[in-house]
Amino acid sequence: AVDGTLPGTESTPDAEAAENRLGVVLAGISPHALDPDLADELVDVTDRLSMARRFYNDAVRDTRALRENTVVRVLRLAGRAPMPDYVELVDTPLSGT
Repeated sequence: AVDGTLPGTESTPDAEAAENRLGVVLAGISPHALDPDLADELVDVTDRLSMARRFYNDAVRDTRALRENTVVRVLRLAGRAPMPDYVELVDTPLSGT
């Protein structure tokens, strides 16, 4: 896409709210009630998602700090790219872990 995002990957408040609801539902599932392999995979995916969110938000923070630099603003080094937004997801630990 022209704005630097991939089609269908735009983060909206509705999408974030749906992901937060899903996280709450998954947190209510006891890993002991699942197949051990499935429970391990769920824990692994949850951990990777948390790390990815932190990595992304760190990159957003750094990008915003750079783009607020006077030289970057005056010389318009960011072009027309929109300012990135943080991803606000609730980290809900899985029950029983």
